[in-house]
Amino acid sequence: MRIDVALSPAEFPAKLPPARRAVLIDVVRATTSIVMAFQRGCAGVLPVPTPEAARAARGRPEGADALLCGEQGGLPIPGFDLANSPSALAAAPLRGRRLILCTSNGTPALAALRGVPQVWIGALRNAAAVAAALAAGQGDAVLACSGKDGSFCLEDAVCAGAVCHALRAGAAGPVVVSDAADAAELLFRHHRHDLLGMLRGAEWGRRLEALGLLEDLRLCAELDAAPLAPALRDGHITL
Repeated sequence: MRIDVALSPAEFPAKLPPARRAVLIDVVRATTSIVMAFQRGCAGVLPVPTPEAARAARGRPEGADALLCGEQGGLPIPGFDLANSPSALAAAPLRGRRLILCTSNGTPALAALRGVPQVWIGALRNAAAVAAALAAGQGDAVLACSGKDGSFCLEDAVCAGAVCHALRAGAAGPVVVSDAADAAELLFRHHRHDLLGMLRGAEWGRRLEALGLLEDLRLCAELDAAPLAPALRDGHITL
């Protein structure tokens, strides 16, 4: 098995076509929010790239009972039921409910992975679970970092490194890593004992803390708090 890391969406076109498996990573906050929603009993998540697409999806008969969830520029979207906020989702009654999710970076990046046969949702909260899902299958994989506004962001690379670290520690067979994956694992090993500090120092984390969302960062920084590996199937995210 070979593991590569796309450090931003700009690298997706070159790295994704050969891969049959991928993990979408957007630690702050889309993939953490998705994992939290499933921890709270959510029945499924429909990711969409824009607020307009979210409203259109709820307007269809199959989306009538879904909750609109999302953010743009880090801020809640007017008229939506929930923000893209792990702390808000942790307090919401989600058991059996479905979400329609729209975010600034994570859901557009996920849309770019639609052609990959197997796609999992990865965050620090479920890094070991995602690594186990990769180890249980076959084939090369790309850890796809959504970044911020199409560019590299530290926390997604650190999370990719956490998945690489767990995979190399637990895989039954050999795991070959690219230079990008090796660099991501080095970043994780550097920051692993203070992941919250890493998030608070990163550009997007500073923005969220300034908005009063430190509790979101705390939840984003919890390593392996969820033994879940949500996956994208037919356009919907399910367990």
